Amino acid sequence: MILWLQLFVFAVSLWLGLYIFRKGQHFHAARLAGIALSLYAAIIALQLLWQVSDSAPSELTLRIVWPLWLFASVFWIGAIDHLPLQHQFIDGPKWWRAIILPFSLFLAGLTVGTDLIIDFANQGRGPYYTLYAIIHVLLIVSAFVTVLVEFWYERQRAIGWLIFAAIGLMISAVLVFFPIGEIAPSLLWVGVAFDMLLMGIVMAYLDAFETGTRFLPEMSRSFVQTFGVIALIVGQVIAIALIWQHVPQVAFPALLALTATVIVLFQFGADLQAKLDRVLYPASPELETQREQLRELEASVTKKSISALPTDDFDQFAKIVRRALSDLNNVPRLAASPLLDLPHLSATDSPLEKAQALRDDLHQRIRNLKPSTDITFDHTTAWRHYNVLYYPYVVGLKPHSRRGVPPETEAEYQEVLNWFRTEVPERTLYNWQTTAARVLAQDLWELIA
Repeated sequence: MILWLQLFVFAVSLWLGLYIFRKGQHFHAARLAGIALSLYAAIIALQLLWQVSDSAPSELTLRIVWPLWLFASVFWIGAIDHLPLQHQFIDGPKWWRAIILPFSLFLAGLTVGTDLIIDFANQGRGPYYTLYAIIHVLLIVSAFVTVLVEFWYERQRAIGWLIFAAIGLMISAVLVFFPIGEIAPSLLWVGVAFDMLLMGIVMAYLDAFETGTRFLPEMSRSFVQTFGVIALIVGQVIAIALIWQHVPQVAFPALLALTATVIVLFQFGADLQAKLDRVLYPASPELETQREQLRELEASVTKKSISALPTDDFDQFAKIVRRALSDLNNVPRLAASPLLDLPHLSATDSPLEKAQALRDDLHQRIRNLKPSTDITFDHTTAWRHYNVLYYPYVVGLKPHSRRGVPPETEAEYQEVLNWFRTEVPERTLYNWQTTAARVLAQDLWELIA
């Protein structure tokens, strides 16, 4: 029975991890939580394979599992540190990238390359095992303190659930490192999974809240679709095994592979279809683009919130406008924005037509920010809001992109790009864009307030 429970936990962990990683394209906390859950699903899979195998796990496998457990916790902590919290003593993202992640890589290197932490030859504890365990738990405690401070000031229900998950993960981590009594390791890992899954659900909710999209209907649809197919395919194998009352040793690796394949195909099926279109329609780029837009439109319509615009919460409305600006040049994705319910947009148009109308409206409002003058560009304070919205979102410039700027664009907007690159660091640009988005939001707010 425990084996089937572990198989289910593996499937749910992998599904939720890939789901929130895929969904949180603009929400780094969700993507990091998705990575943490996916790493933990890999741990569950390895544990399951060990239990059905007649032989003990190899030394190489053990050297892989312990770093996986460390990084699952580290990315969980990173998800907490990347939350847009109001009360943080330090810069969470910078602290995680500059201190926690490099230090964890160092610990993982010690675990894989030496016997200082784990004595893999004798499958026992190394001389620094206790110190390693304490550091691991303290890292989780740091995330717990972060969400506790936020909850103390804000009293948000979602943050409260994160506190509950952090407490559970701390207890589970202590029991994994220092087992008490005869608690089965498999049950301990299932307990850790509960805390990880709770965090993943909260992150998916926070991502939906930040973007103004629906949370439960979209997640339920993904769950039912994925596990419906898993039940149809994998369930046949499980039913035969239960009828025979015998599970061949090769069955569980096959079940894990089938389950993982179904989950990956559902979460990344659109990407695979896009790549397949490039192979099947090499001479029809327009057809390829139209098919991709239709797929994005279907996903966007599913995510669109059915609730009214937040007429009593300007801060939340400003966040919705900010996110719409990020999707301004992707009309199908813009179709998920709650701004489609603005009263001056026609209620009879299709979602795609309303998204195009919203894009045109936002383009015009951005152009209206330009000071009344005959010159086309200036870098004075009066031009700031116009510059940071018009050139990145209307023209499409990405001055800080690692992929570079096309040569023709580089030549045409050389002065603008030089200004962004020399006087507007990436973080400053983001802050100025957020401020400018609030100016646009105030203009739109008057239509609904």
